[in-house]
Amino acid sequence: MDGPGEEIGTAQQCADALAASRARILDAELEQFLLVWRWAELNGAPDDADTVRSRLADSLVPGAERFRRSGGPGTPLVAEFAAAELGVLLRTSTAGAATWIADVADVRCRSPLLWDAVLAGMVPVWQARKVARLTRSADLSAEQAAWVDTQTTPYLPSLPWARALALLEAKILEVDPDAAEARRRAAAAERFVSTGASNEFGLRTIIAKATAGDAIWLVAMLDRIADCLQADGDQDPVGARRSKALGILANPAGALALLTRHAADQPLDHVEPPAQQDTDHDTDPDPGDDTGSPTPTAQDPPSGPAPSTTPTTGDPLAFLKAAKIDPGKLLPGAVLYLHLSQESFLAALRGRREGVARMEDVGAITPEQVVEFLRHAHVTVKPVVDLAEDHPVDGYEVPARMRERLRLRSPATAFPYTPSLSRRADHDHSVPYLPPDTGGPPGQTEVANLGRLLRLHHRIKTHGRGWVHRHPRPGVYYWRTPHGYWVRVDARGTHFLGTDEPAELQTPAPTGSVVEEALARLVSQR
Repeated sequence: MDGPGEEIGTAQQCADALAASRARILDAELEQFLLVWRWAELNGAPDDADTVRSRLADSLVPGAERFRRSGGPGTPLVAEFAAAELGVLLRTSTAGAATWIADVADVRCRSPLLWDAVLAGMVPVWQARKVARLTRSADLSAEQAAWVDTQTTPYLPSLPWARALALLEAKILEVDPDAAEARRRAAAAERFVSTGASNEFGLRTIIAKATAGDAIWLVAMLDRIADCLQADGDQDPVGARRSKALGILANPAGALALLTRHAADQPLDHVEPPAQQDTDHDTDPDPGDDTGSPTPTAQDPPSGPAPSTTPTTGDPLAFLKAAKIDPGKLLPGAVLYLHLSQESFLAALRGRREGVARMEDVGAITPEQVVEFLRHAHVTVKPVVDLAEDHPVDGYEVPARMRERLRLRSPATAFPYTPSLSRRADHDHSVPYLPPDTGGPPGQTEVANLGRLLRLHHRIKTHGRGWVHRHPRPGVYYWRTPHGYWVRVDARGTHFLGTDEPAELQTPAPTGSVVEEALARLVSQR
């Protein structure tokens, strides 16, 4: 046995070591929990009148930092930009750090029994944070949250998490039934369909929230199409055929043709609900949706009379053509962004398959997958963008083609640990733009002097006290937090560098670029 634990020779020793390691983990999580609360306190609204007036004057500047409620009602005000540096220190996103602050503040200020239980090691931090999020998302007042605290915290140390969660949800409903009903009605308007990340095989998870009736009918239709596929000879497991059925439903003409062709078939009595997972996550450090809600078993939809005049053999789309309906018009429009390296492109021209293509929001895919994707949607061909080109302009506004080139080069934004790949980002001049009529050089707006930032991070760069931003070369961004910690953001992600100034910034080399030479002069002066 190599590595830690190799000195353990008996099962008893291993059991003791596991118990000790669990205790150390809980102690470390508690330490971090308390440090986040202290961070919120140190970045809270000042008490003395002079500082309050000074910070109030600063906050009147558009985009400047403001104090915001850290969590639910009853929690203190905390400086808005404090979460950004905390995110760097915890190696997480700004939004994730803001949630940390909100959770800790809620437990500290709204759930005193839970706070004591966490300090005593009776309730793990992740459970306390889950309680905080549920009471906060229910918009409970401080008094209502405290009542829920008295009704639930005594049971948290002994109940499995799934049962404790059910108790918590019941007490949140009980404390304010009218508000719970209002939330139920509001939730009905929050139905959605979203997709998760793609895996290495180009498969993606679809997540949806719908009414129970709509969900049952959808699953029933998927089962019906899965039956039709099996009748046509598809021998894949039922789960795989259900997944294929989703793709078929995305093509209304194909789905209607398939269902019409099998209208006279008897539904197969195979309904096999997906295997359920164990939902009792007592030691899960960051639980997701682990309520254990079973997937409803679909029932076969009521059968209606088969359309006797619709052809069911031969051309599967004949009934559409007979009705003078263009099947292509039933398909959704889509824009697919496919990226290919120059080497792979040249190899394809020679008839060789080398490398892979990258599809936005999907990831790396094979040429066969490209064909599969394009078969299901209308295609908009976008002009080829050569990332090696860069044509600076004199104006402040960033042309659309330059914005596209910047995003293709740097899909993620330039702030540390930001997960966003959204196209909705600001295009920030790393070296601030200086109007030409006040002495600004030509060509200041170029990809080499731009970075994509979310609006909050753009405000931090512009107004955040103590933040330092450097952009020594295209695609490489350095940030120093107010307390002296450096991070580097590049094509490989975010790299935490500690407190030493990066060597690349200590001796900037001349590049010949007007903007980069100006940046080098700024770094040297500072």
